[in-house]
Amino acid sequence: MSNIEGKVIKLNKPGELGYKKECLNMVGKIISDKEISFKTCKNALLGMWGNPQGVAVTDIGSKKMLFSFKDRRRGLQIMQNGPWNVRGNMVNLRLWREGESVYEVDHDFMEF
Repeated sequence: MSNIEGKVIKLNKPGELGYKKECLNMVGKIISDKEISFKTCKNALLGMWGNPQGVAVTDIGSKKMLFSFKDRRRGLQIMQNGPWNVRGNMVNLRLWREGESVYEVDHDFMEF
C-alpha cells in the first residue's frame, strides 16, 4: 500500500464549480428558513423559464445553486424578468463574475 502523504485528493469533479467563460453564470439563493430540495428548485425554475436549452444547474449547498447559460441573452432575460419564487420562497439571482468565489456572491439585496 502506498503512502498518500503529500498527494492531492479532489473531492469535486474537475470543473464542476468552475466559471464557464462561454456562458452567463449566475448564483441563485433561496430565501427561506426551511430547506428546499435541490431537485424541487431546479425543476420548478427551469419549468417557469420554459425549459431553456443549454443550461447547467449545480447544487452548491447553503440553499444556493449555480446556473450557467450558454445563451447569454436568454440568461439576462430570465434575470431581468424576476424576481422568481419556488413554493412561496424568493430566489435571489446574482451574476457570478470571473475571479470571484462562488460562495462570496453577495445576496444581501434584490432588485425588483
